[in-house]
Amino acid sequence: MARAAAFPRYVIRRVLADQVLLVAGDLGYISLIGLVPMLAIGFAILAAFPALGDLRGRIEDLIFQNFVPSFGEQVQEAVARFVDASAELTIVGVLGLAVIALLLLTTVEHAFNHIFRVSRARSLVGRFLVYWTVMTLGPLLVGASFSLSSWLLSLDDRTVSDVVNFAGGPLSAIAPFLLTLMAFTLFYMVVPNRRVRFKDALVGAAVAAAMFAALRFGFVIYVAQAQNYFTLYGALAALPLFLTWLFASWTVVLLGAVITASRPEWRMQLAQVEDDEPGIRRLIIAFDLLGRLVDDSAEGGSGLRRPELLNATGAPEAAFVHVLESLENGGILARTDRRRWIIARDLRHATLGDVARALGLGLPETLPPVVDRPWRGALSDTLERLHDAERPALETPLSDILSSERPVAHLRPHRAS
Repeated sequence: MARAAAFPRYVIRRVLADQVLLVAGDLGYISLIGLVPMLAIGFAILAAFPALGDLRGRIEDLIFQNFVPSFGEQVQEAVARFVDASAELTIVGVLGLAVIALLLLTTVEHAFNHIFRVSRARSLVGRFLVYWTVMTLGPLLVGASFSLSSWLLSLDDRTVSDVVNFAGGPLSAIAPFLLTLMAFTLFYMVVPNRRVRFKDALVGAAVAAAMFAALRFGFVIYVAQAQNYFTLYGALAALPLFLTWLFASWTVVLLGAVITASRPEWRMQLAQVEDDEPGIRRLIIAFDLLGRLVDDSAEGGSGLRRPELLNATGAPEAAFVHVLESLENGGILARTDRRRWIIARDLRHATLGDVARALGLGLPETLPPVVDRPWRGALSDTLERLHDAERPALETPLSDILSSERPVAHLRPHRAS
């Protein structure tokens, strides 16, 4: 029970540390600017496929009526006018729309990388591929889903039609939640530049989707009571309300991202010893890394990339990077020209003591010079006896520790390529 209550407290601390509300405000303003370019590009891609070209109105209805409560029709009309006007733009104008859309995607990726503790952003080519996939494949998938549903509903087969019509009521009621759940799950898995477990993304997406449904319900009530906006702003009343809605929506999205990112960190904390000894954590991560690399060698692999190793450990990225760099500096691991990590030493000759020294674990063998300390001699003698006692254990070859059901030949180092 205490652990169940501790996780929400941990998430709240992460929310405050990551300044989620401030980031949501930034994303709300950028979304207000970037929404039209994103829709213009998406609808242009749909128009290139004759079978999907007539789905624009239905997609607009899906977005604004299901996800923007109460005042969605006013926003939809305004956005539709802007999107129609974008069709008259020159090449320079189209490039400007693309730049604004990329700015929105870049800002979202940066926010997610910060939440997921990603220290290295994607390369320029990697970003281009991800963004291009989002802007092209996304509209096509949405269009294909509409075409599939239309095809099912138009079937002449009596049995299929009855089933579809019978399920239509419940499905239409939960469709916004299911669509939001799927979108958030994909969002949390694809946007961060690290591998995210499906279950973690699904849990974060489920919480975010439930909060989003509650937000829609609450916002409808709020707008119904906020008639002063329409009295004061008239036709422009939808603008501040829409901006508020964007801020609240991004807050929910980021909260789901924090939950997704917190789950592996929380699992790592639960796996620690009860006194929360950080040295034990580093040692566990180190042997998770070594074990995964030994398995890769046994399978004939040529090393593993950092995201693969990070996923294998399930550790927070900051702790993972510290251990990885420590083992590299200690000469135990190395990185090839192809940015793959390999074991740099023969594990039959590398010892547990080598790993401990690389990670900075254990007591010092000797004391630095200390002036006028009466206890210096006694402490030095004690440390020396302790070191002599633990030396046999520290000289245990790593091959003996990692050789469970592994051939010794695979515990030799890779040749860097």
